[in-house]
Amino acid sequence: CEPSAPEGATAKVIGRLQFAGEGICDDKRPLTFRSDECCFPSGPTGDEWAAAKPGLAPLLTEVDALSTIDTRCCAMPDPFASKKDLDAQWMPKVNDHLAKHGLIAQLHAYWNYNGQSSTPMMQMLVYKLGDEAAASEMMRLREQSSKNEAKAKRTDAPVQQEMT
Repeated sequence: CEPSAPEGATAKVIGRLQFAGEGICDDKRPLTFRSDECCFPSGPTGDEWAAAKPGLAPLLTEVDALSTIDTRCCAMPDPFASKKDLDAQWMPKVNDHLAKHGLIAQLHAYWNYNGQSSTPMMQMLVYKLGDEAAASEMMRLREQSSKNEAKAKRTDAPVQQEMT
């Protein structure tokens, strides 16, 4: 079962990205989220995603450092442990970025069973923001982003002086 859509999102998932690494089993570092490749889910589509995707690329490079490898068995990525750290430290940045484009995402860790064996998996589910509260949150995030950019460009900070 999938989780309910996040607050403010439309109920329909517009695309998915799979937690995976490199190599024949997609289990080698660097770990990231991928889509639209053989055996991977269909990624998000639409104008909002096209606008958001370039800014998401640098954030995807942060996934590996926050991901856990299960050293007890097979040295495979551990989606459940990784989800905890990604939810706490990475998803707020992802959703701040996505909200600027009318999108929101959440991570979903689960077991995939093929009738003979099971494998832990994780996907990033992407939704459109859909209600008035979400539109309001998107505006708040845009304003905060503009303020942060303005602060970063300020040059009127006092000059640091050495104490003698």
